[in-house]
Amino acid sequence: MEIDHTSMFFEASIDGASATCSWATSVGQSKSKGYKFKNDKPGLVSFIIGLNYKIYNTPENEELDTKEGSDSRELLYFSLFDIVFINGVRVENTKFIILLVKEHSKSHDGRILISYPNYAEVKKGGETSVSNKDAMKKMAEIINCSKGCWFVHDITIKNQDELHFSAIVVHEEPKIYSKSQMRKKEWDLLVKEKSEKENAPINKIYFGAPGTGKSFKISDDLKQKNVDKCYQRRVTFHPDYDNASFLGAYQPLSNDNEISYQFVPQIFTNVFVDACKDPNNQYYLIIEEINRGNCSEIFGEIFQLLDRNDEYPITPSEELNRYLKDKNIDSKFYKDGAMLLPDNISILATMNTSDQSLYPMDSAFKRRWDWEYIPISYVKGEKNKSYKYFIKIGKKKVKWIEFIKSVNDKISKNPNLGIDKCLGNYFIKPETNNKIAIDSFINKVIFYLWNDVFKDEPNESIFGKDFLKNNKNLTFESFFPIDKGKKNLKKIFKKLNIMPKDPQGDENKVEDQ
Repeated sequence: MEIDHTSMFFEASIDGASATCSWATSVGQSKSKGYKFKNDKPGLVSFIIGLNYKIYNTPENEELDTKEGSDSRELLYFSLFDIVFINGVRVENTKFIILLVKEHSKSHDGRILISYPNYAEVKKGGETSVSNKDAMKKMAEIINCSKGCWFVHDITIKNQDELHFSAIVVHEEPKIYSKSQMRKKEWDLLVKEKSEKENAPINKIYFGAPGTGKSFKISDDLKQKNVDKCYQRRVTFHPDYDNASFLGAYQPLSNDNEISYQFVPQIFTNVFVDACKDPNNQYYLIIEEINRGNCSEIFGEIFQLLDRNDEYPITPSEELNRYLKDKNIDSKFYKDGAMLLPDNISILATMNTSDQSLYPMDSAFKRRWDWEYIPISYVKGEKNKSYKYFIKIGKKKVKWIEFIKSVNDKISKNPNLGIDKCLGNYFIKPETNNKIAIDSFINKVIFYLWNDVFKDEPNESIFGKDFLKNNKNLTFESFFPIDKGKKNLKKIFKKLNIMPKDPQGDENKVEDQ
């Protein structure tokens, strides 16, 4: 929900005049309309729902303190959020207070305001337990502007309990403006530029080792932008996927026992038509496993559109052209039988680097995309859910993060393998309570390592006789039946130095199954 840009700012002043924050945004219309809520204000409905969901009823030993506020504002209720973000980054161990108030000033009697004052506090036994001012200091640290000029332009509630602030850093030092109009003009321009950048259409490929969370990264990025799923279209490329599967083709259709041929549009054509007819919304075409299909064949004649150059429209096939004409599209992106890629379509794709040999992309195709590498993370943190995964073997728990770190170290140091073959954080899904089942671990993880990674590197692998001090190399068959597989897993875990110690301190002791 967009807020008044001068309602929450820091270290900005007007030369020779006062410049104080209002710490509030109006949600009501004009006085003549009775200050009814603005139904068309983007984000307001979800914000009010979130406020009601997080209403805080203070216990007897707690109280809300807003004594520094205006006497003309009547508190209706307040909400307390313990999940707080700024610019997509979690503000750890922080709570924030949002007020819903009614104004009783002479000029705006009855107006409803959403208020987020820096002076709001919750006190417990006379001591401050929650302070908005403290929360704002932490926000400033996160955006690296503890002493500089910055302001908040949007406050959004997601999932009914997450409070998200969107801020812009103006200058690393305090800033003085000659006039308030100059400040407004600059800040409005900064918000506009940020919005244009965030909403600018892109072609981007997220790439990395298998299981690094590339699809999740796309979904999370779109979630941060508040993109409704109705504007997201998802498809997975595979070796049999072709141009007709992507654009559409004539297919026989039966109607009252009569066969007729009609053009049946597919995902690209459908999103193209929707975007042309709905220019006010941004659409996202998401391609999973883009390199598992033959991109040159799949994109075909629309390959040129990826340049996003108005001077180079393409002429689609006769069949597609006829279909588009029948849709009565009134858009500059389809005119006189020529197509351009609409500005409100972004194409996002994922690519496993371990699969790059399936259908190599030529340089002409690659250069038409932005690329973002998704690394493997071994760091403990809220966003790294895999840090809590474990493999239960007997009475012991082997940490998944330690396993992939040790194995990936061996893989990445082998010049014949490299980081492309490493295991990502989310290569395997755990059962409930973060537990990875042994049979799933063997059938998915061990099989991948044996068949796709170490099969041609027996002497340098975790299955090698030299590594395990065995008489012979292990094969995938060495892990069946499962009870036999558990014993061999223990050997591997011990040699990787990730097997937990026994309570007696004997780390070499193996518990019976």
